[in-house]
Order: sequence, then C-alpha cells, then structure tokens
Amino acid sequence: MITYTEVVKIIQLDPIPMADDEEWLFRIEILRHSQKGYFAQLWRQDSYDIKPTFAIKPDWIASETLFVQENYRLEMSHKPHYFVDVESCLSAILTELTKQFDLSE
Repeated sequence: MITYTEVVKIIQLDPIPMADDEEWLFRIEILRHSQKGYFAQLWRQDSYDIKPTFAIKPDWIASETLFVQENYRLEMSHKPHYFVDVESCLSAILTELTKQFDLSE
C-alpha cells in the first residue's frame, strides 16, 4: 500500500514581538497523512548571508530570507501526534505558541 502526506493548509501568523525589539514571523503547515490523520510543522522566517556556488562577482554574498523548521518549539514534536481534523491541530499549535511566548490577553 502506498501512503502519502499532503499539505492541506498554510497559516502565516502576524509577527510576534520579542524582548529585543525584534519580531519573529512564524508559518504553520497543516499536513494530512493518508492513514494517520493531521499533524503540523512550524517554520520561522530568518535571514542568512550565503556565498553562492556560482557567484556573480568575486566574494559576492547573497542575503536571503528563508523559512527554517522550528518543530523543536512544539512540545508535541517529540513524539508523533496526529489529530482528527485541521481545526484541532491548528488549535493545539496556537495554544502552545501562546504559552511559549506569553501571548495571553
């Protein structure tokens, strides 16, 4: 039997202010495994200076903005955690981030 995983929803959160006047931008991907249910991956936007393999000019450095995986921030990432629907999966991730960044109103 062939199984697969598909991305069913992508949510980009508004920037979260940090103590050092920096803002972090997170993206949540909700995926569905064909047999197990829904799960999430968390990504954070970050900037990197990269020396390209095919440099346009000598010593040229490209400044790139990328999303890097931040699943370690999710308590549920330490063991597979699947949900029955998109809403419960998203709610669990938002609850964790709210606690982690003390965003309660």
